Amino acid sequence: MTLNKYLHQTYNLFFCVLCFTLPFEKVLSAAPNVMLITLILLSVFIIKRNAFKAFMQKEKSYAVFAIFFGVILLFSIINGEIENDLFFFQKLAIPLILIPLSIPLKTTIHLKITFIIAVLLAILISIYNIVLYINNIGEFSFSQGNIINDILIAERLYIGFTCVISLVLSLQLYNHNTLNLKKAVRLLFLINALIILIFLLFIAARIAIISAVLVCIYFIITKLKSNYKYIIVFGTIVITGLLFLANPNLSKRFFHIHHKYSDSFFEKIKKHEPRYEIWNCSLGFIDYNKELLIGNGYNKTKDLLVNCYSNNIEDTERKEWFIKSRFNTHNQFFDILLSSGSIALLLFLLYLYHLIKIGRVSFLGIGLLVVLILIMLVENILHRQVGCYLFAFITILILKNKRERILKFKETKD
Repeated sequence: MTLNKYLHQTYNLFFCVLCFTLPFEKVLSAAPNVMLITLILLSVFIIKRNAFKAFMQKEKSYAVFAIFFGVILLFSIINGEIENDLFFFQKLAIPLILIPLSIPLKTTIHLKITFIIAVLLAILISIYNIVLYINNIGEFSFSQGNIINDILIAERLYIGFTCVISLVLSLQLYNHNTLNLKKAVRLLFLINALIILIFLLFIAARIAIISAVLVCIYFIITKLKSNYKYIIVFGTIVITGLLFLANPNLSKRFFHIHHKYSDSFFEKIKKHEPRYEIWNCSLGFIDYNKELLIGNGYNKTKDLLVNCYSNNIEDTERKEWFIKSRFNTHNQFFDILLSSGSIALLLFLLYLYHLIKIGRVSFLGIGLLVVLILIMLVENILHRQVGCYLFAFITILILKNKRERILKFKETKD
């Protein structure tokens, strides 16, 4: 084996290990950073300067993201908030560095399978923890409080995020005939998708369930070769509805039916959904600052939100909870607009536009983008290390999928 081939195999291995660690946010939080540093060191011997230059010229989405990073960094300096916002830029640097590190990867099949296995293991560990909890406590109620986040291997929102990514990958590999996979292997991917769906419904991960149902419906409509596919879609919706009735945690999480103080669903949302207060404050700042160009800074935006919670929430206990938690905007788009301004938001939307343009022709691209955009509507994923890694992972899969399709087309033409 030549040294060059050995280096490439080692590089692929470390990339796989990095992907494997992502679902285990709480227990392996330092591991992705170690893998990232290792990849950076190896890239010195593997990635040539010309290859990086070609990547920048070819991949407009990454070029836009790099400009976006530079612009918000500049605005933070202008606002005098760079020291306070350093926490944000350290995390945002992860996709900035990791995406071009994917240049040497000739295929992503090994990354996909590694990630699927990791998510399945995270699900099994989480189920084991839940069974122990139910056995000790004697009840199964995860609709309120943070107890579920203590039990799961990662926070409910992020394990849900990784699960839906794994669902998209599983369905894509099940339908990927060009890999010449045996029927038994393809069936395993389908079984894994079913396990993910059951797990998401079990833990009542709201945005993940919505994303998963949309992905499954899109998959059935576009990929299933059956005259009854619309009947299957209808059946999927009906079964999901029945599961809502069967699992009280789901109905409580989505509809707050356990609160009898009011017949109004909207009133229940106002009282029990934190995002109502958070988004109300965020929209208030946007309306007040109609000519917002360079934003307030990420830390200062949090301070402004805390001040809004203090002045607008009447319930004392709820107000103290909001102030202590220092809730951010819980919407990536609001966060960028308030913190870095309208120019930065336009650049970020341009980045997403290029990804949509690349991914719109494949189930993988559309599925991953649906998952990414939906979670960014309810969470600031770029404020979390795991969120930044998953953001970069999705980008890499979409960009590499485009390359794989081009190579496949060339082989067919030849």
